[in-house]
Amino acid sequence: MNEPTDISEEAQPERFGANKRYFRTSRILQLLRKRRGRLFVAVVLWVLLFAGIAMIQRWFVREQLLETTKQELGTWATEVTKEVGFTDKWDLEGYRRASISVPGWCVVAKDGLIVDTELFTPRLFGRVELPEDSVYSAPQTVVSTVGEKWRLFGRRVAGGSVVVGISSPENVRDADAKLASNAARFGSTLAEAESTSSRKIDLDVDYAVVSSAGELKAAEGGIPLKIDARALPSAPDHLVPFTGGGRQYLLYFRPILDSGGREVGVVIVPKDMTLESRALEVQDRFNRWVVGITMVVALVIALWLLWLIVPEVFGQTKKVTLEEALKSGESRTIEFKSTFQWDVHQNKRNEELQLNVLKAIAGFLNAKGGTLFIGVAEEGITSSIRGLAEDLQEMGGSKDKLQLTLRHLITERIGSAYSYLITDDLKEHGERCWWEVTVAESPEPAFVRWKPRGQAHEQKIFYVREGPKTTDLDKWG
Repeated sequence: MNEPTDISEEAQPERFGANKRYFRTSRILQLLRKRRGRLFVAVVLWVLLFAGIAMIQRWFVREQLLETTKQELGTWATEVTKEVGFTDKWDLEGYRRASISVPGWCVVAKDGLIVDTELFTPRLFGRVELPEDSVYSAPQTVVSTVGEKWRLFGRRVAGGSVVVGISSPENVRDADAKLASNAARFGSTLAEAESTSSRKIDLDVDYAVVSSAGELKAAEGGIPLKIDARALPSAPDHLVPFTGGGRQYLLYFRPILDSGGREVGVVIVPKDMTLESRALEVQDRFNRWVVGITMVVALVIALWLLWLIVPEVFGQTKKVTLEEALKSGESRTIEFKSTFQWDVHQNKRNEELQLNVLKAIAGFLNAKGGTLFIGVAEEGITSSIRGLAEDLQEMGGSKDKLQLTLRHLITERIGSAYSYLITDDLKEHGERCWWEVTVAESPEPAFVRWKPRGQAHEQKIFYVREGPKTTDLDKWG
């Protein structure tokens, strides 16, 4: 028999650690292929799939809503742009008379002049330039930067001002009286003016309500006020999400081009998306609740399965006491050996008996694990502690040397990679001691390399535990 292989203390931990990690990974993969493992993977995949479907659905619905809205607003913006009909100059007379079926829009010239506001969007324009102070004392005629003639009248209110106006005033009878009458309908404070309904204002009168800070608070029509055009949202793909007055909008920007393709203004078509956003939020909350409940249920199932799997993953084998083993006798997970290497019949050391120990350990490795008790003799149908006196005597009475001999045998004859699956402990009762070797199931087949007596070459023998005995399956390397 070969002498035990000498493995340095420095190399041993690193080597065993690498093997342990490899075999543990193999063990996990092996367990995942079993029924419990497949069920665990199925539960995890089910949760991930369900959550993924919910997220994809959310993304799909939002994208579809966005695309549909973009197409709708684009159609409306095209209709307004067509009615503006810009060629080489602004000619708004036909535009003012046109019947446009779009719910609302704004037209802003390149220099920042508000040409028209048919659906006011809070905070879209920011600060505006107010007309000259003279319009607050009496109606004044003003020509805008796009060449449109207006009759304007302003009125101060607490916190701001109101400006009313009539385009092409020569076509309106008693225009100044109408302006004064309509201006009085806005109340005396900014809050009253801002909340005034357009229904209270005559059809041919436009208006704008401006705070003392210059913020446009309400508007209807084309009162010629100027804004900083650079403050408008940038819309590289026409569409811009926007929040104003506590509501959520989508704004569609369509540039107005002259005959040379130069931008001279922009049509802005807003759509209030508050209700759609709330509906999506409700759907999101529902999806979160469903996914959350599903994940809780799946987590409980997964933890239960994990609780069943983890002991196997980490190679834990149920500890069996000698008292329990003596009561139950040899079984699929329990085996007794009288000695380690002492032949009680020939009354001498017999190294061939070491194969019986290795055979039992390999059998447990290739099955579900188990415990080998050395120093326990079977006497008929009963078993009792025999002790390890002769084996210890061969080792000069050193328990450490006896255990080290077994460790070297495992390393040399089965493989160091399996060492982490095997633990051993020498125990005493009175003057007798016995050896408990606990073996966990291996994720890889374990072979015993041995040169049987009378054989010329070493062989690799595969053992497996079947009931209360260990069987050689004649798998030779």
